[in-house]
Amino acid sequence: MRPILGAAAGVALLLASALAIGDVAGAVHPAAPHDYDGDGYADLAVGVPDEAGGGAVNVLYGSREGITAAGDQYWTQDSPGVKGVRAKGDKFGRAIASADFDRDGYADLAIGVPREPGAGGTGTRGAVNVLYGSPSGLTAAGDQLLTRQQFAVPGGWFFGEVLLAAELTGDGYPDLVVGTPGFSLAVVAGGAAGLQATGTTVLDPTSTAAPGGGFGGWLAAGDFDADGHGDLVIGLPYATVGAIPMAGVLQVVYGGAAGLDPTIIQTWSQDSPGILDEAETGVAYDADGHEMFGAGLAVGDFDADGADDLAVGVPADAGSEGVVNIIYGSPDGLAADGNQLWTTSGLAIPGSFGEDAARGRVGAALAGGDLNHDGYDDLAVGSSERELPKPDRAGYEAGVVTVIYGSASGLVATGSTSWSQDSSHIPGTAENGDKFGFRLQIAQVGHSASEDLIVGVPGESTGSARGAGAVNVLYGRASGVSGGLAQYWHQNSSGVKGSAATEEWFGRYLGH
Repeated sequence: MRPILGAAAGVALLLASALAIGDVAGAVHPAAPHDYDGDGYADLAVGVPDEAGGGAVNVLYGSREGITAAGDQYWTQDSPGVKGVRAKGDKFGRAIASADFDRDGYADLAIGVPREPGAGGTGTRGAVNVLYGSPSGLTAAGDQLLTRQQFAVPGGWFFGEVLLAAELTGDGYPDLVVGTPGFSLAVVAGGAAGLQATGTTVLDPTSTAAPGGGFGGWLAAGDFDADGHGDLVIGLPYATVGAIPMAGVLQVVYGGAAGLDPTIIQTWSQDSPGILDEAETGVAYDADGHEMFGAGLAVGDFDADGADDLAVGVPADAGSEGVVNIIYGSPDGLAADGNQLWTTSGLAIPGSFGEDAARGRVGAALAGGDLNHDGYDDLAVGSSERELPKPDRAGYEAGVVTVIYGSASGLVATGSTSWSQDSSHIPGTAENGDKFGFRLQIAQVGHSASEDLIVGVPGESTGSARGAGAVNVLYGRASGVSGGLAQYWHQNSSGVKGSAATEEWFGRYLGH
């Protein structure tokens, strides 16, 4: 029986890893997340919530030749058939998640609109648009607009600020977790007709006895005990540990055939028995000193033993430039046995921390996937405020991404590689404030059977448009991530709809 480090009674309820989805009568084999046209290649959705007029989402399609602008789509709440009313400040595209919610062979896209006005334009806010896939890609046919009022989600603004797609209800259909940070989570069930109001379950800080703030703001999912059922990770990086404020805590709610079980919850921190490092007063983003364990989350089966493993970012870890804890899965769930602590020095990440050690963000962005198609998942670690050596200091906060490869013994330093926009063959130039690696996604978008690394560079300037943003795509192959064939996309790229503008931050929001 798995160890119960913390338990909660009450209402049952992330680049989550792919969960095993059981056979469903009458349903076809589900498409992989983000494969909106069902061609076997994932597609790239980029949220641009700061786009003038209320936000937008660009969709670039994957193919045998990789990401292409052919068939590029540009979605807003003004797009024909899309529900809701586009208005300045709605933040359409602030969160993105994908799964084949109706199991028709085409992935679907959930888009957070966390500032969408409430009924009559007043009251609590937030909504989620859901676009469904088809042989021609995403379509507005059957578009849904989900609101917190539909699901009786308690309290607060910004329903849809955080989204996660994963199978958590035990019926074989992927579900959508909608976070209202600080207040609640709603698990909206998938089904043959798509996402549905019936069967929705809700968790809030009371029902899980959450030990701190930020509930619903950081999420991931995996199958940590290899029982075929999805488990939910709730990051609480603002939680106090002992006397240390904002040291950070995780809760893991385990699932079974009937869905998530509120009586089986693990609680983890850097003070949990056997976990490397300890909760301390951290390097401060402000004057208070927060380590923020759990401010980055990723899931992968790094040792290919059938049980998913959890990577936890600690971007303000005391005395360091940020660290990543790895907790491995087992038949009893996540366990401290064999856990790891990865640091920038251990990985020989190039460059330095920048002139302000409070702004490292090492591990704030994480993604798991098989980048060399060897059967072991690998981990990408973003260090978006890493300074690169430049004679004129123009590389401050340019950013670095490091890839750690999996093996039978888990993640190993051997063969690890770091990438920046100064790396050979990577399009673009590392510059002050680019923030390469602020967001990460791993998905198979083309060229080979290996998965590929998508890197958000939201501070990138395009012409005179400062902070217009961009995305680099680095392709995987048998030898690992390569700079060859790497791509560079922004809203002024040929064939891409929209127009690059100052402080739109294209690449700041990528899909889960």
